[in-house]
Amino acid sequence: HRVAKLQSARVEINASRAEESPKVFTSIQMNYIISGDIPEELVRRLIESSHEKYCSVGIMITRSGASLDWTLRMEE
Repeated sequence: HRVAKLQSARVEINASRAEESPKVFTSIQMNYIISGDIPEELVRRLIESSHEKYCSVGIMITRSGASLDWTLRMEE
């Protein structure tokens, strides 16, 4: 059994808002940067389940009509 060793995790967020009031978010891009001895497929599954099932904030954002996308970059 392999033990995953996470060294660091960072999320960079970029967002766009409506031009007129109320200036609600129209799109959000979350960029996950992960380093350590951890399988990329495991990280992807965790991010996907978070976005699709467990993160109430993300679900509220997408139900409001905004797009919520993410990318993953694995670093050594």
